[in-house]
Amino acid sequence: MNTVLTIYSAERQSGKTLLGINLGVSLLTEPQKSVVLVDVGSDETISAATTLKLPSPRLMSAAQDASDVGAHAQSHSSQLDIVTLDAAMFRDKAAAQPFLTALLTTLRDMYGYVILDISSHLSPVTDDIIDATDIFLVVVSSLDYDVPISIIGHHHYRVIVNMKGQPPKDGKSHVHAKEYLLPEDTLTIDASRQSGVPFVIQSSSRQISQTIGRLAREIGKKRFGMAFTGGAALALAQVGIMEVFERNRITFDMMTG
Repeated sequence: MNTVLTIYSAERQSGKTLLGINLGVSLLTEPQKSVVLVDVGSDETISAATTLKLPSPRLMSAAQDASDVGAHAQSHSSQLDIVTLDAAMFRDKAAAQPFLTALLTTLRDMYGYVILDISSHLSPVTDDIIDATDIFLVVVSSLDYDVPISIIGHHHYRVIVNMKGQPPKDGKSHVHAKEYLLPEDTLTIDASRQSGVPFVIQSSSRQISQTIGRLAREIGKKRFGMAFTGGAALALAQVGIMEVFERNRITFDMMTG
């Protein structure tokens, strides 16, 4: 079954659009399904199309046929597709609701994953988006956060903590199943913005990229584990094996031994 993910943050410039781009690319390479990122009136300073250095987007409005979305999609070299909606249409729920319903039906048929990047200013159609969402991703900038009540009732949600200027939490990328910690990595993000290449491709070995990769594998229900055996002497030999995995950027979600 195809999956709809919605990225939301109550904070402006939270990094949710950048998360959407890099998560989308990770879903292309981890579960290996087609992905589209839909800019649903996002209020990030830099849009997804601009971040990826694509031409000015062809905005879709409620006056257009939702089944014609393919003609408005922009494709990045990573094979991630971008669709940008006209934010003005969401002021009129009567017009926006049927269009959005038809659009999501079309996109579910076309893509394995549909990522909706919605505005921090909740519009009259936000409830409809929540109802259509399979997995909700809430982006926050502090470990001291509150999840909106309307989202808490949504069984499948994840909290993405953008650790801007905060010390790492015991060196972990996530604390529990619903929480992922993105380390501050200004150099990696700035380099990605300058090149227009998602950092999960350009800097795949960085911790921020690895954390998003783990999130993608969890969403795609594809996990990797390593089982060690043989005692201390053999374990020393296995260090070399781990170095080969690291050089080839193969990471693990769990280890035992």
